[in-house]
Amino acid sequence: MSKPFDAGGKTLLELAPAGWLALLGAPRPPEAISVISADLSTVTAMADQVVRVNDPEPWLLHVEFQAHWDDTLPQRMLAYNGALLAKHGLPVATVAVLMSPAANARSLSGTIHVAPPLGEPWTFRYSVLRLWQMPVQMFLDGAATLLPLALLADVRKPDVKRAAAAVQDRLRALNDPVLADKLMSIFTTLLPLRYNDMTVQDIVSGLGIRGLEQNPGVKAWIDRGLAEGQAKGLAQGMLEGRVEGRVEGRVEEARAIILRLGTARFGKPAKRTFAKLEAITDLAVLETLTDRLIHATDWKDLLSAPATK
Repeated sequence: MSKPFDAGGKTLLELAPAGWLALLGAPRPPEAISVISADLSTVTAMADQVVRVNDPEPWLLHVEFQAHWDDTLPQRMLAYNGALLAKHGLPVATVAVLMSPAANARSLSGTIHVAPPLGEPWTFRYSVLRLWQMPVQMFLDGAATLLPLALLADVRKPDVKRAAAAVQDRLRALNDPVLADKLMSIFTTLLPLRYNDMTVQDIVSGLGIRGLEQNPGVKAWIDRGLAEGQAKGLAQGMLEGRVEGRVEGRVEEARAIILRLGTARFGKPAKRTFAKLEAITDLAVLETLTDRLIHATDWKDLLSAPATK
């Protein structure tokens, strides 16, 4: 999954996995849930996040955040599920969280049907959560750690600023300013997944938080905009440079042809004549002089053509 969006999704799950279980319709008390550290397993290092649910019969929740289309996602879901089952010996519920319509595809049906040449056909099932189809109120009224996802939900354009203000109000009400700052950072970092640069700027400006431009999420968006602008400028400059270079090369080539053929016909040009030829930078004029070489009687006649004046 594309950075920095995967980092935002992972952090939200790490902060409060109980909120995600509630969102998925399987609420559990926080003390019954623990995030499996990626340091403890090569499997969880590959997968986005894995949560252990300590029910009387424990099970694992694997959440994979996806911001952009990846045609290998269903196969990866199956691979992670099997690897986690083999590693931990526990049933695994696998959920793909699509954070943007850009990650969507009809093939993400939640099932993979396998019909091997030998043995019985079987089906692997996983859950697909499309954030943009979920009511925004679920996030505004849910766990505080889900607030950064609010504007990725189903928000009508006229309601975007109101929803952003609601996120800000709830974050301000938190008793933990460090957590509030972290959630605001993730909130602003995720905005470009759904909105263009102009809308992101409008949302951020509307929040009216002093020093918000120093927020890591906003700063990342600003830096991205600057980098894109610089990249576009560089690409345009390189293109213009290549075009200009090709034209200059053709000018030099035409001038060399005139000098070589003219010397063969009229003899070596005087310094004044040579300087006059060197001063001509218009490719069309030089091409006209090349055509006139056949009929001109000397250097003066050649360079006295109307096109060179």
